[in-house]
Amino acid sequence: PSSPPIMTGMGKCIGRLSVLLDYYPSAQFAGLHVAKRMGLFAKRGLELNLIAPPGAGGDEPQLVCNLQQAYDKEDGGCLASVPRLAVGTVEQNVLIPAVARGVAGKAFATVFQRSPLALGALPGTKLASAADMRGKTIGMHVDSLELMSSLLSLSGVAARVTQVQRAHKVQELLAGNVNAIQIYDCMEALELRDLLGEAPSILRLCDLATNAPEGRAIPLGYSQVIFGAKWALRPLAARAALTAFLEASAEGWQMAQANPAAAAAAILDDRAALGVVTGTKVDSVEFQQEALMRCLPYVMQTDDEKIGTINPEVWQKATYAMAITGYSPALVPQCNSLDTSLWKYSKECNQSANNSLITDGVQVSESMRKEATIRAGAFEMRVGRKPSLAIISVGKGHPHGQQRKTLFAQDERSWFNKAALCEAVGISPIEILLPENASFGAVHDAIQTLNQRADVDAIILQRPVPSTLDADVLGSYISAEKDVDDERRSSGYADGGELMASQGIFQESRDLQLDAALTGADEPLARPPTPPWLSSPAAVLPCTVVGVMHLLHRSSLINHVCEGLTVVVGRSPQLGAPLARELIKANATVVVCHSNTSFSQLRDLCLRADTLVVAAGSPGLITKDMVKPGALVINCGTTFCPDLKKLLPDVHDDVAHVARFVTPTPHGVGPTCAAALTLNTLTLAEAAARRRDLETRHKMTVSRELMRVADNVGSDIPKWSHDSCLRTDSPIIRRTFARASYRDASKLIADMTVLAERANHHPSFSINPSRTCEQEGGCDVVVELSTYSERAVTLADVALAQRFDALA
Repeated sequence: PSSPPIMTGMGKCIGRLSVLLDYYPSAQFAGLHVAKRMGLFAKRGLELNLIAPPGAGGDEPQLVCNLQQAYDKEDGGCLASVPRLAVGTVEQNVLIPAVARGVAGKAFATVFQRSPLALGALPGTKLASAADMRGKTIGMHVDSLELMSSLLSLSGVAARVTQVQRAHKVQELLAGNVNAIQIYDCMEALELRDLLGEAPSILRLCDLATNAPEGRAIPLGYSQVIFGAKWALRPLAARAALTAFLEASAEGWQMAQANPAAAAAAILDDRAALGVVTGTKVDSVEFQQEALMRCLPYVMQTDDEKIGTINPEVWQKATYAMAITGYSPALVPQCNSLDTSLWKYSKECNQSANNSLITDGVQVSESMRKEATIRAGAFEMRVGRKPSLAIISVGKGHPHGQQRKTLFAQDERSWFNKAALCEAVGISPIEILLPENASFGAVHDAIQTLNQRADVDAIILQRPVPSTLDADVLGSYISAEKDVDDERRSSGYADGGELMASQGIFQESRDLQLDAALTGADEPLARPPTPPWLSSPAAVLPCTVVGVMHLLHRSSLINHVCEGLTVVVGRSPQLGAPLARELIKANATVVVCHSNTSFSQLRDLCLRADTLVVAAGSPGLITKDMVKPGALVINCGTTFCPDLKKLLPDVHDDVAHVARFVTPTPHGVGPTCAAALTLNTLTLAEAAARRRDLETRHKMTVSRELMRVADNVGSDIPKWSHDSCLRTDSPIIRRTFARASYRDASKLIADMTVLAERANHHPSFSINPSRTCEQEGGCDVVVELSTYSERAVTLADVALAQRFDALA
């Protein structure tokens, strides 16, 4: 905003802050309003500017980052001697998906310690638990639809969730169109009470999360999170200004608690300053005071000594729940979404010390198995069948598989008994057993059959295969949508198109701009709609890589990894290379050593590593004289010795004397790898189910579009007629263009081809279909249009037909 700050400092100014609220001035920001009225910000040398919330919620993370970029460009922003900063407030379940999509927002404090999100129903409605929602219709805001669907799915409750407009949701409730609506257990609960004349029935979703069955991940987190642009939280002057802002806000909350009436008056002052006047009870001191009393428990009930701190463990647990329920498009590492050092949670040091107590991967793998069980149950409820994994075995299988299974893991936890592993978590195994002498063609045909089966969600080819077969080539034939161990890319056989799609390399927007430039049109030529399920499928990483990343995230060790230098020893396409890429995505600084790295270089780099990940497959390669004291060491490489009946790790046992943390062998990475197979299977199954849902929705959209097309054919392009293709029996539109000569007909086709190429939509042409002499009847051109991917006529066909009509 161009307007100057509404406060000036009493002493030396140390920072200028613009605060973008995600709701209008109200009791939920009482600490800020009181601190502003009492001069607590000015006392600390801060200038403060309050910004009214945007019209549509959910965009706050991007808006704050955009505002910070504007400040940086205008006058130095966060790098200025007196930093100019943009901060905002938003729900954690809005910030995390935004960060997962690439928005550079980062939280550093919070207003509420838990979410006030609730469901409100008419008085007398039974609404005490999730079970009471069974069979009901629930009205949610557009940005909470998926959240409510996830909560219901995880609670095992079948209910209908529908979108309601914020301004009309109460009318929808009163009309009986919905049984409950989304409200916040602060102001909205009171507004609904005043409207109905008595207290509504309320179910707090934070209570639903607290009472969830053991192991169920509920994607509710902190509410009214305070965040800024990631890069703006680093400069020392900016950090000092933000700390002063948080100190003043915390003191404001203490004052609000001590004198609620004065706090209510401060809230009304700021509402008036921003032009927020409703003419209802909301504008009264009594209403705001009562709303404040409902907000105080959400603010003050904290297990820390400071108001507004964020417990990193609680934060990451909610972040993780958002990822596994699909509410967030990806799992966001804590270091990417939360700055734990600015307004430090006092118990964090004690929690970090507890990390050293985690000595193996069994504990982590058990939590992964619990997650898999929950997701498998939710999938079965949604789809009507269990998720499935096809396991292809050729010949006798692994020579030491039975021995290793007996020595190191129970059947339902062993990589070498994948059928039992899957059944234990609710995944249906489909075992395909082929003889030792099976030909390449036989294995290939088995894979292709499974690729086509709709009841098969994932496929894995057991290794090793007989020496007469090439496992890499065979693995490359597994469909990308069902490749549970990333066989295609780890073997190097994925084609360039798939790799480009997986990296998000798309050209369409540039092509559309080029179309507009060539035609001189205000808008580019219409293109036929691309079915959304034809976009790049959700890829999964190799199971061992997934296991290692879960080990780091679930034990909070990922924070240590991101703070220093990480050295990965090994670059195999199945483990070392993809693991290094994932660590880089998590913001680690990574160096990769490999077979061509000299031993002296390897030793020097290992001694510098704060985190050492070893995946070389060379027993005893890393010894204690190669490890930096206090380093984190993850051993991924093991070699089985059948004579000793032992797994020999790449990391020598003496490393434990100098490292802070070493994964043991066995029971280190291995258990997480086996559990990752089940999670990858579920990821692919859920992605396939989403594609089917999208296809169904798209067909419904196309059906509605066809109705509009029928109208357009009769009005916008009256000279075109409906017909069906003789070859495919699909609907088409057809028109005959009369020309005096064959030359004129050929030129017309050439002109139409130019338009068709620019639209990337290609018609069928027939020239002189009546086979008459041009001197007698001229030369006709028959043009047929249809959208092949839809087997239907779409608006893209109508648009191109209009272009062709202009040439008539």
